[in-house]
Amino acid sequence: MPVCQVLTKSMRARALGAHRPLTCRTIKTFASIPPGDANGGAKEKRLDASLSAPSSPSTSTQSVSGGGAPPMSTQRSLTALLAFGIVAADVEGVDRNWHLLLPYDQALFALAASLPPPDIIFARTTVSDTPIDAALYAWAAALALGTLRPGSRRGVWEASFFAFVALMVNANVVSFLKDAFMRPRPEAVLASYAFPSGHTTAACFGWGVLFLSILPAAFPELRAALRREGGGLTPLCVALWATPTVVTATGRIIGEAHWLSDTVAGAAVGVVFASLADGAANAARRARGDENHKLL
Repeated sequence: MPVCQVLTKSMRARALGAHRPLTCRTIKTFASIPPGDANGGAKEKRLDASLSAPSSPSTSTQSVSGGGAPPMSTQRSLTALLAFGIVAADVEGVDRNWHLLLPYDQALFALAASLPPPDIIFARTTVSDTPIDAALYAWAAALALGTLRPGSRRGVWEASFFAFVALMVNANVVSFLKDAFMRPRPEAVLASYAFPSGHTTAACFGWGVLFLSILPAAFPELRAALRREGGGLTPLCVALWATPTVVTATGRIIGEAHWLSDTVAGAAVGVVFASLADGAANAARRARGDENHKLL
């Protein structure tokens, strides 16, 4: 049977409701049957089956693109890692006294130095610590409430486990980076080094894992408000994540404990580890066949 008859069969299948396009697989299926097949109708039957078989969108996409894109959590962590690298290169350039963020670092430090000492101390302690403490309380509350819901118990404990592991690794990485860069603080209010800001990292990480994985696992009804199909973030999720991070960063800057660039780098580190924890929890859900893993 020539190729024109194959095209005729495809058109007939479309008219009957088999909305599958003609592909190389269809032609190969036809060509794989010997011309002298003793069964006169075998070729047509196999061709009909090839035309009417359902096609998976994901399979078709992968066959065209050569593989799907990395998960959103991976893309997010790589983007944040790139941002940290840019800030680090800017801070630790050939000449340490020159970098693009230097004017902003100095301007905000001058603003902080002009404030009364009680305000500086209040910013350094209460303002910068409160978002971190609130994230821990919210994390514990979500874990407790999710445990009471049978359908959410396993998911919320998985998310909390990976978040806890990422938290431990995150703390050690920040400590290592501080000793590696050895950047002095604006004022000697603490014995450790400045870059990156550990408080900003903690705030960004704590609220990040809360909105990315723990809350959606504990309360599936919140998934649509926080996560887009495929793992993206809604504007509400971004705003809720960014606000406490900015509050902590502001407290560290006004409290003369960090430069602006320290807090930007700290936020980038927090995004990296929050996204890694989210990706690990997502992979665990996918491995056990959770239908909603794409939303997490």
